Parts: sequence; structure tokens; C-alpha cells
Amino acid sequence: ILERDSKLLLLGLIGLLTLLLGVVANLFTDQLGSASAYLMPIAINAVLVTILLDDRLALLQSVLIALLTGLFAATDQLSHSLVAVVGSVVAVYSVAKVESRGDLYRAGLYVGLANAVTILALYLAHSASLLDWHVWRDVGVGALNGLLVAVLATGALPFFEILFGVVTPLKLLELSNPNHPLLK
Repeated sequence: ILERDSKLLLLGLIGLLTLLLGVVANLFTDQLGSASAYLMPIAINAVLVTILLDDRLALLQSVLIALLTGLFAATDQLSHSLVAVVGSVVAVYSVAKVESRGDLYRAGLYVGLANAVTILALYLAHSASLLDWHVWRDVGVGALNGLLVAVLATGALPFFEILFGVVTPLKLLELSNPNHPLLK
């Protein structure tokens, strides 16, 4: 990866896009309060870098970006960073052997579940009442984050494949379609 400028550019562009999405999600602080930090789709970095480059690199960059975006969070920076790290780790391992576009949505479901469980565990660790609506709002936003990651990754993946000429297993599956004009 270090020897190819296009791969470094791809890695930097994905990281920059992830940070930008984190800043955009933080703009919803007025509407969602502290839950807006749980809306930051940090796991999209893990999904895209794992599929396009390398899973170990994705894990490293996602943890660094999760820590950076924790600094953007208005309140409780450690909790937001921890949720982002857990979501990113789950994303890396759920797309490590991706074989279809549907696997991206399954990974989004896993990320959403991991985020929701982590947020709930953090609230329980702080002895929060389960009757408080803020707890369930944050859990719901964390689960929504997984869906957001899946949708954004599905939309961005073909763009990066074409722009940087990266051949992924998903692209090979599309090319092996018997209805493809080249195979006909």
C-alpha cells in the first residue's frame, strides 16, 4: 500500500470522508442532544477500507478515527469513542469475507446491534434507569447508525471501485453475471 500512491490516496480519501461524515452528524446536536455523536458513521471507514484495501489497516485506521471523532463529541467523549471502536471492529470482521452486496446490509445490521448493545451496557455501567427515554433514544440512534453505515457503504463502494480501479469480490461477482453483455 505504501508503494502505490493511488492506494494511499484512497486510504486518505476514505478517512477524510469518514471524518467529514462525523462532523456532519455532529451538526444534529440541537435535535438529538448527545445522541448525535452516536450517529457518526465511523464504521463506514472500516467497511470500505476492509473491502478495498486490507482488514488490518481498516482496523487501525478506524480506531484512530474513532478516537479523533470522540473529540468532536459534545459530551462524554470516551463513551462515543468506545461505541465507535466496537462498531468498527464488528464491521471489519463482518465484511472480511464479503461475497455479495447483501452482505453489506448484514454487516450494517451487526454494526447497529453492536452499537445498541454497547450503548445500553455503558448506561447500565453508569447505573442509569432503563425507564429514562434518553437511554432508549441513544440505543435507537446507535442501531440507526448501522443502517446508515450499510446504505452509505453500498453507495460509495462502486464509486471507489471505478475511480481507483480496485477489483473487489463484489465487482467480480457482477462481472460473472451470465446476463452481462461481455459474457453473452
